[in-house]
Amino acid sequence: MANLLALEPEVRSRVEQMIAAVRGAGWYVTVTSGYRSVEEQERLYYGPHILPVAVPGCSTHNYGLAVDLVTDYPDQAGLAKAFGLIWAGRVDPVHYDVVGWSRWRSLIHDFVEGC
Repeated sequence: MANLLALEPEVRSRVEQMIAAVRGAGWYVTVTSGYRSVEEQERLYYGPHILPVAVPGCSTHNYGLAVDLVTDYPDQAGLAKAFGLIWAGRVDPVHYDVVGWSRWRSLIHDFVEGC
């Protein structure tokens, strides 16, 4: 399981509660990615990938605000919302964060070139 320790404390708490609730209800869930360094983001971005990968320095993962997890829970959007998270949807079905893609993009593009 990916390391959740480097997530922002509030994000970590929400994710841990969500995981506990999913498992407690008998559904499968595993974390595949939490915080990512810019170097790790570069490896993902420039390597082969199936799911979307943000430009290094532009990902909510780089700031401890996101987690990728795999679950068979049937209502991922509702699940995320119940714990104050936003599910990225079918375009990136493993991604959950606290900002949401469009809001994050509008916030980060002024601070990091190329976002």
